[in-house]
Amino acid sequence: MAGASGMMLITSAAVQMVKKEQADYGFHQAFNVLGGIVSPPFGGYLVGVASAAKGQQDYSPIFIVFIALWTLGAILMWFMDFQLKPPAKKIWTNIGILIKNPRISAYVTVMFLIGAFYGILENYLFWYMQTFLASPKWLLGMTSTVSAVSALPVVFASTWIIKLCGHTKIFMVSFLLYGVRFLAYSFIYDPYLILPVEILEAFTFSLTWVVATIYNSKVAPVYVATLQGLTSALHYSVGRGVGSIIAGTLFDNFPPRLVYRMVAATAIGCGVVYAVLHYTWLRRAHNPKVDTATLPVSDEALVDNVRRQSIIGEFFVADLVESSEQLQPSEQEPPEQSTLLRRKV
Repeated sequence: MAGASGMMLITSAAVQMVKKEQADYGFHQAFNVLGGIVSPPFGGYLVGVASAAKGQQDYSPIFIVFIALWTLGAILMWFMDFQLKPPAKKIWTNIGILIKNPRISAYVTVMFLIGAFYGILENYLFWYMQTFLASPKWLLGMTSTVSAVSALPVVFASTWIIKLCGHTKIFMVSFLLYGVRFLAYSFIYDPYLILPVEILEAFTFSLTWVVATIYNSKVAPVYVATLQGLTSALHYSVGRGVGSIIAGTLFDNFPPRLVYRMVAATAIGCGVVYAVLHYTWLRRAHNPKVDTATLPVSDEALVDNVRRQSIIGEFFVADLVESSEQLQPSEQEPPEQSTLLRRKV
């Protein structure tokens, strides 16, 4: 919890300072990307060395480096001048208004389910690699590096991909690719073959969250702050937790390869159901009139969501904030004719 809260505060503060100083946020986040690419294999190497020296699993180097770097960061931030905006209000009222819309209700459900599959993958892949594939420690970190490197060109091309496919189709593809990933894990016996499968993380995680951030401001420009928080909570907290609990129960009662195949079938099934609902009902569903008596869109809402993205996704916070500002009804169109009411998603 401390790490997640710290990341939220640091990212929010970084965006505010970059805007205040009119600096290049992309250049700033390039160092974040570099750290994310280098640190996983380095951490795996440290764990491997410490474990070999003690003759047993020793993860203490990771915690020591983590505490040292956070302490150094805290000392540096102590001397910085931060001026952040106050948090949003009327959160529960706004949530009630949002879930009355069938397309938004379906969308947040989709983010919950994708979060569940993300939790299964995140919490059990390393265990599976070590226990059943005899993977070396450094290879565990290398999977994260491969995911980050492969995500870079995909996220750079995210605007073009969205224009080509549309937001909802990308969510459908995310379900499908999660199914492909889980199915591939169930047939792999050589741990090194996990690496090419991890390239798909660029689509199931990095691209999906860039699209979700833009989609939030597109379908609910008046309530974007609330929708950002809602989708983040459902994906990263509730969905990931529920998925981890269900998968843990299955792993206790069934062979791991069978569990991965069951989860793969479920992921593909969710994608098919969402596609059917979207094309047969959601696109034609009635949209209740939006009550515009709410708070304006805030930059912090985007930052709070994007900071939970992969390190690659965070590279584009500034661009997404600009996109959200352009979509505000007060600047582009009357609130009663918002994007949500006049366009099919």
